Amino acid sequence: MEYFAADWCEPCQLVEDNLATLNRTDTVILQHHASSEDYTYLNHSKFRYDDKFRLLFIPSLVIDGNGLLTGSSQALDLNQSLNTHIGLQNNSLSDVILKDGIIRWNNSAGQKLSIWRLDSTQHESRNFTHQYLATDSVIIDFSDSNISNTAGVNISGMLDGWSGRLIFILENSGSPQLQSYSDETAGNMEFNDDENEIPIPVKTPNPALYAVIWFVILLVLITPAIMLWVKEIKRPKQPIFEQE
Repeated sequence: MEYFAADWCEPCQLVEDNLATLNRTDTVILQHHASSEDYTYLNHSKFRYDDKFRLLFIPSLVIDGNGLLTGSSQALDLNQSLNTHIGLQNNSLSDVILKDGIIRWNNSAGQKLSIWRLDSTQHESRNFTHQYLATDSVIIDFSDSNISNTAGVNISGMLDGWSGRLIFILENSGSPQLQSYSDETAGNMEFNDDENEIPIPVKTPNPALYAVIWFVILLVLITPAIMLWVKEIKRPKQPIFEQE
C-alpha cells in the first residue's frame, strides 16, 4: 500500500493516526511525501504521484497498485478494502539477495523493479514519527541490456546510513487505471498545488488594441446610416407654395 501525504496536510493527520493502529501482517506501507513544500520531499515520490498514478489530492492511498482511497473519509474504509482485495501476487519475484551493496534477483514477469528505502522520520510540526517514509529510490529497467539479474545492480549509494527497510515493487511501465475502493464521498482532502512549479506566462492583448477593434466594428455598423443622412442633406429642398 502506498500512502501519499504531506506534513502540512491537516486531513493527513487523521489517516496517519489510523495507519499507526493498523495491525496487519499482510500489508506493507510505503509513505510518500510528494510535495516540495515538505522538508522531507522526495522527487521520486513526486514522479510517482504525478506520472505513475496521476493523482491530484492528498491524502491518497493506492492499494495493490489498482485501488484508490482519496481523503480521510474514504481512508476509514482501509481495513475493509484490504480484506476484500487479495493484494499483489509476488510469485513473479524471488531469490532477492542483497550483499555488499549488490542486489540480485529472479523474476518471471514485470518490466521494472523499483526499490524504495524507508526510514523513520520526525514530523515537521507534530510530535509524531513517520515509520515508513520513503527517503530514496532506485528503478531497475529490465529492458536495459546492461542490466543482468545474475550480475546484479549496485545500490550501495542509497544505503548510506540506512537502518530501516527496503521495499521491492515489481511492476510494468505506464499508468494503471485506478478504481475507487470506497463508496464514500472523497471529503477532507487537500489539493497538492506545488508552488515551486514554474508558471506559464500568458500574454494578454493591449487594452488600446481592443478599443481600436471595437471602434472599427461600430464604424462599419453605422456607415449605412451615415450615408443615408448625407444623401438626405444633399437632396434639394422643394419650394413651398401658399394658396390664396
